Amino acid sequence: MKPKFLKLKYKPEPLKYVVTGTGRCGTVYMAKLLTSLGFPCTHEAMFTPEATLIGYPKRGPNSLVSTADGRWLKDGSEIVAEASYMSAPHLPNFKSQIIHVARDPIRVIFSFLDKFDYFKHRTDNGDRYQRFIYRCLPILTTDIDPVTRACLFYVEWNEMIERAKPDLFYNVESSVDKLKDFLGVKTNNYFKNRKANSRCKEFKHTYDDIPESDTKSRFIDMAKRYGYTIIRA
Repeated sequence: MKPKFLKLKYKPEPLKYVVTGTGRCGTVYMAKLLTSLGFPCTHEAMFTPEATLIGYPKRGPNSLVSTADGRWLKDGSEIVAEASYMSAPHLPNFKSQIIHVARDPIRVIFSFLDKFDYFKHRTDNGDRYQRFIYRCLPILTTDIDPVTRACLFYVEWNEMIERAKPDLFYNVESSVDKLKDFLGVKTNNYFKNRKANSRCKEFKHTYDDIPESDTKSRFIDMAKRYGYTIIRA
């Protein structure tokens, strides 16, 4: 079962940048960071589970989670970027520059499993976001354990993004200088809270918590390729 790139029934409006990843990877932080660097960026305002763009707003609506600590976009801001992991299946439809964001894989999958209760079943009977994931990756219906299913999601979703040939790969834990160089800005006045929308106060999982399988091998290979250290118990 191949991942599905979704076909749009509308003509996409132009965006200069699209920030994408797996979810639980720092897209809220990236939206605030880009906005603070002078590139007004919405979060899950244009790419949603319903696969519809609200438009190209002068004042963009944002996801509930991204506005929980106060709206960061000023009235009248001309939106030039959108951060949403749900943009991944739409990437071939856009001429925007793509910023592929990655976070420590072990933290991503257990954030989904422990905090959101995702990937516990082989059917897409979860919330609208989980149904969207299963729609795009029917391979997740395979009869496997939840942790392996989460690992399979991480690998397949990132590979889907890689096929769109992103313009920048950015580890959310890395120096902001790499992003600033890409954007061509030099300011040191920017949003610095990397834990924006973090729900993990204490993290104890290691790679030993993942059952042995070919999927685990793919997961570890991707983690290494993305520059992450494989920590075991």
